[in-house]
Amino acid sequence: MLRKCVWAALVLVLAAGVGLAAQKEKKGQTAAGTIKNVDAAAGTLTVSVKVKKEATDKDFTIGDATKVVVFDGNKKKELTGKDGLKDELVKEGVAVAVVSDADGKVTELRVGNPPKPVTAAGTLKKVEAAAGTLTVSVKVKKELTDKEFKVEDATKVIIFDGDERKQLAGKDGLKDGLVKEGVAVAVVSSPEGKVTEVRVGTPPKPPATGTLKKVDAAAGTLTVSIKSKMETIDKDFTITDATKVIVFSGEDKKELAGKDGLKNDQFKEGVAVAVSSSPDGKVTRVQIGTPPKKKKEPK
Repeated sequence: MLRKCVWAALVLVLAAGVGLAAQKEKKGQTAAGTIKNVDAAAGTLTVSVKVKKEATDKDFTIGDATKVVVFDGNKKKELTGKDGLKDELVKEGVAVAVVSDADGKVTELRVGNPPKPVTAAGTLKKVEAAAGTLTVSVKVKKELTDKEFKVEDATKVIIFDGDERKQLAGKDGLKDGLVKEGVAVAVVSSPEGKVTEVRVGTPPKPPATGTLKKVDAAAGTLTVSIKSKMETIDKDFTITDATKVIVFSGEDKKELAGKDGLKNDQFKEGVAVAVSSSPDGKVTRVQIGTPPKKKKEPK
């Protein structure tokens, strides 16, 4: 009986392994390159793609259900099957991306280059949260000009305050106290002109990372050895009372503040450290040690 149970368990494990392997294998792929030849009547096209730095020609067959998306500047056309290949922009030399499923069937053909979102950066001149509008002073050819933008319900409003980040949406985002005249702002719009994202304030700089060389808790200073290109440089930082001090030790995490945080026994020479600063150079956060890796939840 015991032997039968063991064999049954082994079969289940092997079956699960095969199932997972099959799932991993069943992934589609995208081939990007330029059109070399197209035959709309036959529903075929040849694409010149780079494989290991060498150009090679690949043939694809377009089915009746294949989506054909054609980009022309800011315009986008959605067609289907062989009819999509008859479009005048589907021609030799044009950039193309062919999306295929796990079985090699072409599911989508993208012709031309998708338009990129447009970002207008400047300072906020006026905001009307109720109307969902904001006016931004931006530089156009070295001259300041005012541009008005309309925020949609789905527009992301991301607000940076030091190293804090808030994400709001639509008109409610414009009601935040930090959305005010004179603040730095960046407005991201789709090629069609719809505002998709508003960023308020200045994003924090990436932290300075290295190893701790010296710490003076009484003075509130620490020296960090940071690798810069081919050399290592020592950089001094001053901690304020408002500086957050995060200490990782194995699975444990402690949150301290200011000079008292530097008195922790983990602050010793050679330990990994990350120092975050505000745009004006004030140290906002010091992290000692390495955060524990997140455990993967069993599927």
